[in-house]
Amino acid sequence: MPELKEGIAQASAAKRHTKVQPFKAAIPNKKGRINIIYMCGLKPAVGFGAAANGLDDKELLVIHRVFMANKTPAVGGASLTARLAVHGDPLTKESCAPALMWHRQLWAAEHQRVGRRFDSAEELGTLWETVQPNNATTWRASKGPLARMILCLRRIGWRAKFPAVWVDDQGAEIWLRDHSPKMVEGLLAQGVQRMHERAFARKVMGESWTSQRATVEPLQALLRSKRYAEAPLAKHYAVAYLLDAVWSEDKLETCGYNTDGNFPLCEKGTRLPMAQVFPV
Repeated sequence: MPELKEGIAQASAAKRHTKVQPFKAAIPNKKGRINIIYMCGLKPAVGFGAAANGLDDKELLVIHRVFMANKTPAVGGASLTARLAVHGDPLTKESCAPALMWHRQLWAAEHQRVGRRFDSAEELGTLWETVQPNNATTWRASKGPLARMILCLRRIGWRAKFPAVWVDDQGAEIWLRDHSPKMVEGLLAQGVQRMHERAFARKVMGESWTSQRATVEPLQALLRSKRYAEAPLAKHYAVAYLLDAVWSEDKLETCGYNTDGNFPLCEKGTRLPMAQVFPV
């Protein structure tokens, strides 16, 4: 049943994406509004049951492609990795939902909140010792919210040291009893952003770059800037180039098109390596 529900959620997200596309042309001067329209129906669909089942890497990839389709540059071939790093991940809560749910239950038990499901944090600790969630290896083999919470944390480079202590990707310990659910949500969002920046750095510099992060602030400032109002094409071309959305001759060749990979005029390589124009 969980697999069936997740399949229905993904189908609903893709269907809504198709329906919303025509509205983008109808309100070109209100791009913020179309983003609100685009997001308000998709997130409940894909987040259904995420707190218990989580979203594995393949599911998250499919849903990310749907969610990021309307982000600049909204053209085929643009790097999903780059867009997630620059625009931010709209599915932070959904991708970390089992971890957030565990902390909410721990916080409610610790502070005796109304509607709590456990009477004490010690009861949650006993559950942890029984399940041994740190033994989880893969999404397919995992069973239950605790094991999938561990996999969610590992995806962003975190780990659970104890039931109430997490260690983030920078090695800092996070004592869950000292942080409210909103604070933990913010810390996880920062961890997800760092994960995407590391992935962008690996895309630019190579797989050997495992801990370094790409510097996305200059490109984010460029996207927000209004200095290029008289020359919008220059701004969008720069953004498209840095996000790998320019279909140059060598990219066409890499994708299997009939071309020799060189400019027809200069007969030389068509583009600089991204590392030369995007610092990490």
